[in-house]
Amino acid sequence: MTPSNADISELLARAGESAEGHRRKAYQRAAAYALTWAEEASDTLEREGTLTALPGIGDSLSRRIAGWLQEAPGEFELPPARSGFVTYRRAREIAGEHPEWAT
Repeated sequence: MTPSNADISELLARAGESAEGHRRKAYQRAAAYALTWAEEASDTLEREGTLTALPGIGDSLSRRIAGWLQEAPGEFELPPARSGFVTYRRAREIAGEHPEWAT
């Protein structure tokens, strides 16, 4: 199964835990941004051929995420501190299913 933006956020956060210096900051920043992307990274990669158009993603992280999208990592459990989040893209999808919520 193709990783969602939420999955990518978790993978980036985990990669950041073992990185050092500026790489650690880049992974942490990208993990936060991944929750705010308006479309799934897999759709962006398919359309653009790269992920550098996404906020927080440069060439190196684009290649890393593309690798995860091509060969999805196995199942993993979210730690309590990072569980329960809904991505921006998913929140918009949910809101679209409930027009009565519109003000």
